[in-house]
Amino acid sequence: MVIVTPFQRKKKQRYLVLIIIIALLGTIFIVWYKFLPKQSSVSRSLPEKPPRIDINFNILKDPILTNETGLKSFEGIPPFNPIDAGRSNPFQPY
Repeated sequence: MVIVTPFQRKKKQRYLVLIIIIALLGTIFIVWYKFLPKQSSVSRSLPEKPPRIDINFNILKDPILTNETGLKSFEGIPPFNPIDAGRSNPFQPY
């Protein structure tokens, strides 16, 4: 039968704590260098002037858009009549 002394038990606990600390530091190191964004070494400068955007509004004068057979205006939504809306018991199955 093997007898384990308290000194040997403390020695095993120290090794276990040391291994846990090394594993924790290794995990922190991996997360730090792989997942956190790296700082740019390039100096910040003003962005270039954006290009000028020209919009051609002449397309809106196209006869298809101004003709009656083209686009039609929306007539609107009829007013809400609460008498015709819903069922008396909305939880009742159909």
